[in-house]
Amino acid sequence: MLAPGGLPRGHTNHFTVGGNDGGRKRWLPTSATGYSQGEMDKVGFASRVRVVDGKLVALDREGQAAILPDGSCLPYDYLVLANGLQDATSRTLKVLEPEQAPSIHFLTDSVAEDRLSATIANEYDNNGPVLVYGTGMEALSAVNTLLEADVRPQNIQLLRKGPQPEDGSLLGNPFIDESVLGQLQNLGVRVHHSHEIVSVEERETGGVTAYFRETGNKQQDPVPVDCTLLVCADQPDVDQDLFQAVNGSGLVYDGRLVVDLRFCTTDPSIYGGGSLCKFSRRYRNAATLENFNSREVGARLAQSVLQVVDPLSADTSPPTEVPTFRLPRARCASVPSANGRPLYYVRIELPLLPDKVRNLVTKLDAESGDTGYSCLQVDSHGRVASFSYLGSEPVEVSNLCCLVGMQEAYLNSAVAFFNKGMVKDWISFFREDWASALYHDRFHDFCLSLRMGMQDDEGVRDVLEVVRKTLESGAADQEICQVRREAVGIGGSGLAPSTKKMVEMHLLEFLKNNRNLLPMYWPGPN
Repeated sequence: MLAPGGLPRGHTNHFTVGGNDGGRKRWLPTSATGYSQGEMDKVGFASRVRVVDGKLVALDREGQAAILPDGSCLPYDYLVLANGLQDATSRTLKVLEPEQAPSIHFLTDSVAEDRLSATIANEYDNNGPVLVYGTGMEALSAVNTLLEADVRPQNIQLLRKGPQPEDGSLLGNPFIDESVLGQLQNLGVRVHHSHEIVSVEERETGGVTAYFRETGNKQQDPVPVDCTLLVCADQPDVDQDLFQAVNGSGLVYDGRLVVDLRFCTTDPSIYGGGSLCKFSRRYRNAATLENFNSREVGARLAQSVLQVVDPLSADTSPPTEVPTFRLPRARCASVPSANGRPLYYVRIELPLLPDKVRNLVTKLDAESGDTGYSCLQVDSHGRVASFSYLGSEPVEVSNLCCLVGMQEAYLNSAVAFFNKGMVKDWISFFREDWASALYHDRFHDFCLSLRMGMQDDEGVRDVLEVVRKTLESGAADQEICQVRREAVGIGGSGLAPSTKKMVEMHLLEFLKNNRNLLPMYWPGPN
């Protein structure tokens, strides 16, 4: 494994709380679908994989070797490119050797994060101005870590290329966007929207001068601003060195590295996956891989490579259609709060969000000062499309990821209880004992077996027939969904007795097989 910084450390905390992740400050948001330090330790990653601390800067396809910055080569039989996306501001600002610029920091990887942490701890005097440049959640997370490092908020300016957020364009939810930017204003952090940096120069006396203008206004003369530190944490893009290596070696690149349905590039020895890649344009309507769950994509990529390395281990028949990815994506971060305590932010969403969703919102304001905003989005068919959270209490992100993509009926008829005013806080609702089974790693298999068992059930066919007739009558989606809900009933109360019995038998079998982990459902000795 060739990786800048060497062995990946994984996360010990889903949230980017400074100093709480292996003793180091985290400057960027984490992905809840990434691997934790505990998971990497359990598979013996460090002892089973040879890890090289370095970076790929060129490819010798004929000699099948990866070229490192010092000119050394790593030979390969098969090469897998899956390094993701990083801040690419150094390319636009033409800072070719960022490590040689002590006042400019580009948050591209763990090495760059450690370098900035060392600068803040050893060289920054807490009185100099700091300019943070970026558009998305990455910049907000960087501002939060600066505040945790005791940088005065009045010394921080946030320069955003994007306009003032609208309709949740920043963090996926309008209320959360307004709340977070409001907290920054209350703290004294100055935020400038629709401005871009066009060039930088280091000052002889220390620090840096950044020249900025309105985004896209090339006729405007750039305005200089002096700062002690410039921290760039813009929305991720392809690494400059990797782009040059890919482009220079003749691999097809079309905004992203192009792969086929087996995740193979135009070179049969080079594979690619993750946010770096996209499927070929000949597969129409195929979204770029950055829209999908990285762990799910990685598993598919590994299967494709395994078919070549060990053909007897898996089905080697070539795929004929674009793979379907169903797991949600999730991002977590700590964002600034005016009361000095961080706010915890979570956004979990399906790979492709439906156009029409219903927002089910709960707000919690406790006397202790704890706050919590939660928004459950449900589509017209009752499927949970996304979940957003902003609050003063950390939450169980892995558990919440299990809920997105499910039918709300699995969630204890969540919509019906919400409509009755019985759900005051989604986090508390999903922490109740009834929800424990939803977080079991075999619950999805139970849902699949239940679906298979329903295919030949008369009660289910009756419900489908009612829905079919409503659909053929030309009814709108909302009316069709209402007919379906009435036919099924709250908690399945409208189903035929035989259907209820069938569901009950499947459920009891699932609980019996997993009673060691779900004793609250199966208290008996047998």
